[in-house]
Amino acid sequence: MNTTNYKELFDHAADALGHLQLFDALEVMEQAAHDLKQSDLISEEESIRNDYERMLLFLAQGGKDPQKESMHQAFLLRACNLLYRIHHQYLHLYGSNHIGEIMRTDKSLSSDNPNDYIQEVLKLTALLEDYTHEQNSNSESIEALYQDLYRELNKCFNYLLTADLFHEEKKQAVIAGLSRMPESYTCLLLSAVYLNCMEAADLNKIKILFHFIRNSSNRIRIHALTAFLIVYTQHCNLIELDQVFHHEILMLKEEENIEEEITAIQKQLFLSKETEKASQILNKDILPNMMRSGLGNLNQMDMNMSLDSLLQGNLGSSLENNMEHLTQMTRTGYDINYNLFSSMCRNIFFSKFTNWFCNFDLYHPDLTDLRKNEQGKKMLETLGKSKRLCELDKYAMGYILNHMPENMRGAMLDGGIQAELEDQNIPVPSKERQEIIRSHIQDLYRFYTKSLQKKNLKDPFSPVPFFGKNKAIMQIIDEGHFLEKMAQFFMDTELYQEAQNALLALLEIRSANAWILHALAITYQKQDALPRALQYEQQAELLDPDNMDILMSIQQLCLLLDKHNMRVNYLKRIEEKQKLDLILELGMIYSQMESKQYDEALQRCHKLKYLKIEDSFANRSIAWCSLMTQKPDAALKYYKLLLKGKDIIWGDYLNIGNTAWINGNIMDAVSYYKTFVYEFNKSEDAKLGSWIDAFEESEEILENYGIDHRDICLIKEIIKAKTNQ
Repeated sequence: MNTTNYKELFDHAADALGHLQLFDALEVMEQAAHDLKQSDLISEEESIRNDYERMLLFLAQGGKDPQKESMHQAFLLRACNLLYRIHHQYLHLYGSNHIGEIMRTDKSLSSDNPNDYIQEVLKLTALLEDYTHEQNSNSESIEALYQDLYRELNKCFNYLLTADLFHEEKKQAVIAGLSRMPESYTCLLLSAVYLNCMEAADLNKIKILFHFIRNSSNRIRIHALTAFLIVYTQHCNLIELDQVFHHEILMLKEEENIEEEITAIQKQLFLSKETEKASQILNKDILPNMMRSGLGNLNQMDMNMSLDSLLQGNLGSSLENNMEHLTQMTRTGYDINYNLFSSMCRNIFFSKFTNWFCNFDLYHPDLTDLRKNEQGKKMLETLGKSKRLCELDKYAMGYILNHMPENMRGAMLDGGIQAELEDQNIPVPSKERQEIIRSHIQDLYRFYTKSLQKKNLKDPFSPVPFFGKNKAIMQIIDEGHFLEKMAQFFMDTELYQEAQNALLALLEIRSANAWILHALAITYQKQDALPRALQYEQQAELLDPDNMDILMSIQQLCLLLDKHNMRVNYLKRIEEKQKLDLILELGMIYSQMESKQYDEALQRCHKLKYLKIEDSFANRSIAWCSLMTQKPDAALKYYKLLLKGKDIIWGDYLNIGNTAWINGNIMDAVSYYKTFVYEFNKSEDAKLGSWIDAFEESEEILENYGIDHRDICLIKEIIKAKTNQ
């Protein structure tokens, strides 16, 4: 079967079902079932079609069926289930992703009963629990038990990864079995269900994820909720065909902390997508500064030195600031270890598909070598307690530390223990949930970007789903509150297009306030839609006329739009509230000159001159304002002062030439013009035009002083002759 053609068929059928167009969906599924050559699928399609046609015929003949809505719903669900079965069969026969390959090649999956796999895992977990209570957990026997346990976990994982689970009894068996397992194993197996749903969703599998959202374990609940939200945004049209299930989803609003958790998951999905931004900050700023601070000489340091004593030395505040920056990025949710993990994930540990989804386990069979001595075991215990590392980092870091020299490993181990002790305050439930969300989604992002086994599995980060677009999810939580929180988050993380989308959606359900309008203006400014940005800022100003952020933004937009007269007025309003800093003072002078308010600009320039601030700017501005206010003598004086300085541009020679001519010094003027031509031809501006163009732009000044146009033409001829000598 042609893969592209099949995908089009599946998408067409799913879309038709979502729009309640059952005949259109059945027509597509009939073609797919015949292409797959599966008699049971062909028979089921015919059965649904025949039953549906009989119902429609009854209605067309004037029959009144009080159950027609529920009947129609039942037909839609039957068709939806058939679509799931067709897709599952397609994966089994032709699937080019990892799940399809496992379905075809994993010979250990000899049964279609989930209890056969779950009971083996439960038997071994019970044995381990008894064994650890009665004997030495470091013995070789317990190592063998863990080997057996992970072998069975792997089989159970692959079963849940590939099983159809269409029948209710299978769903109940999986829920019952996973509910009896230790937390970390439940999370592992829920990941298999999640991947199965992403590739071949059916309601029973999705309901397994949904069931564990109400689990008492924070970790299990977060894993289930994250998986459910991602799957739901992928398959919402099909899921919502089951109205009873849809009602159960809406009942999640009664769950404590659900809004906080959904918002945190949404933020972390976008933060993980921004991993590259965090890497750039690290590589271009923080790490070079740390190297300059002295961390580049770690090999020459006393490896028994603690982190505190390191910071107390000459490395001091700059290193401490960098460490604080790193800590803050970690708390925000940026994946600061992603680049380091990229260099470690080719380890043989990550060649096993299941290992990408394991919560850190001290007794994982692939960590046997690290547990052979007390230092190694202590190291693993420290990694297991870490709240700064995601689960995959812990495994990868264990391998790195295991291959370090003992003295360096000991120092890093001590530092790690110290760092973790700093975090061992009284547990805060909201902080614990946030750490679980950060770790879990960072692990997911690493799997989808770095795993060699992911093949063509659907990537939830491309693009990141935005829950605000899904009305059902927004019915679970306060839509306005969610959109506002996300807009603030997008602004803080410089995701301006996403911020704009969230803000515009917020305006559809909530009256505008100054912050919304101001934030929208910033997003449009980032897109270079400056007139639109100014429009929103002025609307924001009406609601909050004394807001300095808004006033500052408006004056900046006026500068960019060459609205200098307007800018001067806003700068004066700012000046009424606070003293202008030097940048704004210079900006005021510039805009006053551009809007021909030369007398006011001249006063400010003399103030700068008196205070000996920005001397070259003050001389140039005073000279220009004097020239434009019929004070050519003063202009000449300040142009000559300007030429004694260092910051001279070609325009200065042109203007002093004009000023000298206005004052009757024709020979001096020609000399200045000659230098002007020489400096202009050396500049980048010469690529855009000739010196004559620049000269002609200033001719109006000469004419305003009464110099005849013919004389101006002759002076250009003189300049040409002089520069050609």
